[in-house]
Amino acid sequence: MISFDQAQSLILEHSESLPIITLPFTESTGYFLSKPLVATCDSPLFDQSAVDGYAVRSEDIRTASADSPATLRLIGEVAAGSQKVPTIQEGTTIRVLTGGQIPRGADAVVMKEYCVVAQDFINITVPARPEDNIRFRGEEFSKGARVLETGTWITPPVVGMMAGFGMKSVSVRRPPRIALVVTGNEVLPPDQKLKKGQIHDSNSYSIKAALQRIGITEVHVSYSPDDEAHMKDVLKDAERNADVVMTIGGVSVGEYDLVKELLNQSGVETVFWRVAVKPGMPLFFGIKKSRKGPRKLFFGLPGNPVSALLLYQLLVVPALKKMMGNQKCRTLTLDATLRGKLKKKPGRLEWVRANLLIEGSTRYAIPLSGQGSHMLGGFAQSNCLIRFPESESHLSEGSTVDVVLLNW
Repeated sequence: MISFDQAQSLILEHSESLPIITLPFTESTGYFLSKPLVATCDSPLFDQSAVDGYAVRSEDIRTASADSPATLRLIGEVAAGSQKVPTIQEGTTIRVLTGGQIPRGADAVVMKEYCVVAQDFINITVPARPEDNIRFRGEEFSKGARVLETGTWITPPVVGMMAGFGMKSVSVRRPPRIALVVTGNEVLPPDQKLKKGQIHDSNSYSIKAALQRIGITEVHVSYSPDDEAHMKDVLKDAERNADVVMTIGGVSVGEYDLVKELLNQSGVETVFWRVAVKPGMPLFFGIKKSRKGPRKLFFGLPGNPVSALLLYQLLVVPALKKMMGNQKCRTLTLDATLRGKLKKKPGRLEWVRANLLIEGSTRYAIPLSGQGSHMLGGFAQSNCLIRFPESESHLSEGSTVDVVLLNW
């Protein structure tokens, strides 16, 4: 049995990036850049106004005040997108809208709130300094600048940047193809009628939903009873077109827990089996070399719903993100103040379902009731997990704890 941190390190160590594909940039949200994003133009493209107001020569209004405004002659207007831009001479001004080009001769813009229109003249009640309210060409970045690094997560702002650069497509890592194998004589899909002793499968549905949230949509789900020959065929079929195979159930030490043995028989190398963590101790992780690309990963998740989903989120997701090109894929933690008490036997890390509450400048972690590994209800109500270290047996009220946010 290994520690949770060892398990996380081993999984990431054996996870490899998948091949690069090209997508329309409009379809790339949720992926990761496979190469740096380079600016194809200056940003902004030209000197432009940051406000609605009046472009001026700052020296013309150097002494302007509310009691003694500077009066300038209005000679035109520049809206955003205007092609023709007049030139300002001494004693003149031009109305400009936010994003409009700065007229030649102007070195500042005065906000309209400090300007009074008097027919063809503008009375300005404040002085201006050179460069006031002007966004200069290339101020954010210049053409050819490396603006985002390889592995950057493509979020809506990144899509907006690519649109601003006039890009049509972007290179990303292909998302992994996933096979989910649900094992057990007692487990049936939700659309089938249950007999005594049977249960509906919730695990594949919760994990498939979580996969979709990180941009993985190619997911094949299959079921296998606890029959060695049948399960062998199902696992072989699952592996054929998948980069990652996740089995659910069948990795404990029971008489019918066949998965680990069958995977080993098919050539899967065991990296580890069993992790000192609660919930989720009977976790299997293995690898198999592929002739055509990166090695395949095999995760044997426990059958209890909370155990399966929690280990998926904390251990499998970082590996999937690394395969997709994310270079910062380890789970991030925050510190919080424990509101309540916790106790357990030492020797095993425990993840406690909780809610994170912010009051003023303090973060509080509040443990929830219903911590059983079969109780999805408590998981559904939680927004974070408290890390209860293996070396500890008690955590008192007010203790500082590490929490992981559940960003489904």
